[in-house]
Amino acid sequence: MLSRYRVVLVGRGQRDARRLIDAFSTKFDVRYTEEIGDDLWLFSDLIIFDFINENLIERARKESANYLFLIGNEADVKKYGMKDEEYVLKGPGYLHYLSKIVFNMLKNRRLQQVLQFEKNKYDTLVNNMGCGMLLLRKDGKIIFSNNAAKLILGFSESELFHMNLKEILVEDEIINKILGGYNISNQKCTLINAFSDRRIITLNSTVSLYEAERVIQITFMDITTQTKNEKLIEFQWNFLDNIEEIALAVNLKGDIVYLNKYAAKSHGYELQEMLGTPEQNYVKQHSRYLKSKSRALRESGSWIGKEIHIKKDGSNFIVEARRKLLKTEKGNFELMVGRDVTSKHEMERKLRLHSLLLNNVSEIVIAIDGSYRIMYMNKTAEDFFRISLRKAFGKRIEELSSKLFEKLSEGIFPLCNETAPSKLVEIEEEQGTRIMLQFISRCVKEKGRVIGYVITGKDISGIYYILPNLKNRVELLEKLFDPAVATDLKGRILYANLSWLETFGINDVNNILGMKLVPDFLQSSEKDRNTINKLLERDGYVYLNEVSLTAKGISLKTPVIILRLRDKKGYFIADISIIMKSKITRQ
Repeated sequence: MLSRYRVVLVGRGQRDARRLIDAFSTKFDVRYTEEIGDDLWLFSDLIIFDFINENLIERARKESANYLFLIGNEADVKKYGMKDEEYVLKGPGYLHYLSKIVFNMLKNRRLQQVLQFEKNKYDTLVNNMGCGMLLLRKDGKIIFSNNAAKLILGFSESELFHMNLKEILVEDEIINKILGGYNISNQKCTLINAFSDRRIITLNSTVSLYEAERVIQITFMDITTQTKNEKLIEFQWNFLDNIEEIALAVNLKGDIVYLNKYAAKSHGYELQEMLGTPEQNYVKQHSRYLKSKSRALRESGSWIGKEIHIKKDGSNFIVEARRKLLKTEKGNFELMVGRDVTSKHEMERKLRLHSLLLNNVSEIVIAIDGSYRIMYMNKTAEDFFRISLRKAFGKRIEELSSKLFEKLSEGIFPLCNETAPSKLVEIEEEQGTRIMLQFISRCVKEKGRVIGYVITGKDISGIYYILPNLKNRVELLEKLFDPAVATDLKGRILYANLSWLETFGINDVNNILGMKLVPDFLQSSEKDRNTINKLLERDGYVYLNEVSLTAKGISLKTPVIILRLRDKKGYFIADISIIMKSKITRQ
């Protein structure tokens, strides 16, 4: 029952219904109706109308269902512009052969649907091929091209349709063989695309039948990139044989298929001893390293990192390696080029140790090579010059963006010699504050050759400027009931009165000279300190409602007044901080 054709008969009366139903054999599942609803068009193989009008024809032609009109005279055929496959004339005895007509019509239409499906499937298959495909007539005219061919050649389908094979293929000998009907297999040749770019391809051709005509089918694969890679590998290997860097290539199995003499020498072997052996015999490959390397090669085709290699005597050395994946017709290779950085690594380790020590030194430390380029700065120098070592490394002093460095350059250059004495250098900051620095230079030699200078600087502005100016104010501060302390502009203590010493339980002022007011005695965030400095530069004083401090192990809160002092010339020299002793409260 499910295999029978489903036919819906649409008539105008029961007399017509019986006449039409009886006309069909048991090959059909027949249903009669007089109503034309939306569902009529959905679930049948064929709808037969026993009458005709313009609205019905218009609707039938819009729907996707198969339909057939039974027409009583030829005048109606002309009137409604009926096509052959749309109607059957009600001639004498037409009901006797109506069933056969319908059966053959449905069979043909189903066959057409199957053929169309197969054609679409074939077209999809051809257009999704990775290689290009062309169909040619015997005279070389292109009559079909798939998507890959259009992509490789750079022409549209309409452009290719009017072209000849001679216009895109370079070699005349190969063209003559193709047009002569010879079957060609894996022939390497050259074609020219729409951008006048020469592409190297491998080509196959066969003669086949297409729509009753013998045609030539060509399939081709673009191997331009692979060919370039092969030439690149050949060039690289010839080049790598003559450099003092480790170079080797491994296949997908991990076996060494190439290495240069320097690679063998670095590992302590003869070249033939390593060739053809697994690379893992010479590299310590930890699981973390393998995972990182494999992912990078898979995603980007390259990897850079450090590897630990093993020598013939069992000792290790560090290699800075660059790995790249190369794809060729002969297979895929992993090329590694690296250099032994064991001594550099040891030097960097020592430098890091020195940096850890020097970063905890309060003096400015700068290392300069023989060309006056910055090689090292400690944390104190970075903070003072407001520039990081990363930005300053390798640059000459006059090339740096730091304005303080620019002002110091004239004072530092004379220190870069073997007999330079200590030197006082005075600079003026943007806000008008003067700074006095004492620099000492040490020349660094290696095998009698000067390789650089280490310059140490100490800020002596407090001793040089501030203390002489504070002497005439000390008597006034000593008479204050409230604790008072004098600091330089970097917050280092220069003087404290007796009340301050008593409040914090200190016996001698010399015990706290040079200490930081914050955080050794008062607590304040960096954000608050920046705000306070801006107010002091603008107004010369700040009143703080509440500041946290620790005195004799007890946490307290108190208001504080800060005054910024100037010398006779108007330069900022120091800050006086006064605690309101009567308003100190416990936290």
